Order: sequence, then C-alpha cells, then structure tokens
Amino acid sequence: MFTPIAEGSHSNGPFSADEGSAEASMAGVRARQLPIEIIVEPERADPGDLRRRRRKELIERILDRTPWLPAGDRMLVEAVYRDERTVAELAPMLNTKPRTLRRRVQRLVRRMLSPEFMFVVGRFIEGAQRRRVASAQKLGSAGPRGRAWNRATNKVAEEVVLNGRSLRETAQTLHLSLHAVRRYRDGVRMLFEERDGGRSP
Repeated sequence: MFTPIAEGSHSNGPFSADEGSAEASMAGVRARQLPIEIIVEPERADPGDLRRRRRKELIERILDRTPWLPAGDRMLVEAVYRDERTVAELAPMLNTKPRTLRRRVQRLVRRMLSPEFMFVVGRFIEGAQRRRVASAQKLGSAGPRGRAWNRATNKVAEEVVLNGRSLRETAQTLHLSLHAVRRYRDGVRMLFEERDGGRSP
C-alpha cells in the first residue's frame, strides 16, 4: 500500500492521509498506461510489441533500483511503476499538482537510470562484500575501497547521488562545509569517469 510522503521530503516516516479514499479510487487504475513515456521518448518506428517489451524491461530495471532510494521516493516510484497508479491519482494525496509530481517522478527515474547512480551502488555493494570477507577472516573492518573512497566520500555519494540532495542540503545533513562536500562530490565524479570511461556497471 502506498503511503504518501510530502513533496521534497527525505524523511523515513510517512505522514497520515486519507487512504480509504485512495483505495476506493483504485478501480480501473491497473488498466491505465504507465507514465513511462515521461522518461523514454516514443520510438515511432518500433512495432508495438517491441516497445511494450522495452517498456517492461525498463520498468523492471527501475523497480530493481528502488531499494537504494529514500523511503518516500521509493514508495512513490513503486506506486507509479509497480502498483500502476497514475500521477493524476497520486497528486491530490501528496497535496501537489500533477505537473509538479510528474516532474518529481521524472527526476527520480532519470537519477536511478543514470550510470553514476549504479556506479555508487556498485561501490556500496563492494564495500559490504569486503566487510563480510574481513569479518569472516577476523581481520576487522577492511575499510572503504582504497584511499580515494573513504567514509566521508561514502556519505556524500549517498546523499547527493542516491538521495538526490543538493550540495548545500548535504553539507547541512552531514555537518560538513560546503567546500568539503563539493570536494568529495568532485572525487566521486572523478572516480566514476575513470572507471570504464564512466559506463554503467
């Protein structure tokens, strides 16, 4: 069940809403077209079945990446692409305009599909694997993946690339100077561009 999160909120806790009226409006929603076209330009030369397959594959990729989003963004993306609820239906629940919500979904999905997003996810996965190996070998924490990617870089990458926060918001959240956040952010970009020419893993 989709629990609405306020526009622009990165909180892990939902605010209350009239879910009863939302559930009543679910009738017939699943028959509507997903708003995937706000991300992918229609390829008019493609046969309909090929476009449907591509759409389905893209939706699966989007949903596979939702665990890396903040709770509010994750629930919104899942409501649109898994539960097939339209932006027009969700906008009143979030006390916002459909156009504003459509732009929010657009920004979210573009971020999730970006090679840099998956680069940072890959670094997080590598770090978890290294920590598990180090723990199994009783070597203690192996630490981040080399000197260029330290704990502060990890947090800045999470806030800016995965959570979509601005540099200023990240500085306030992590209690760092704006200069420091910008330096860590530049470091992430440099590593991303160096790895396989910035291609998605």
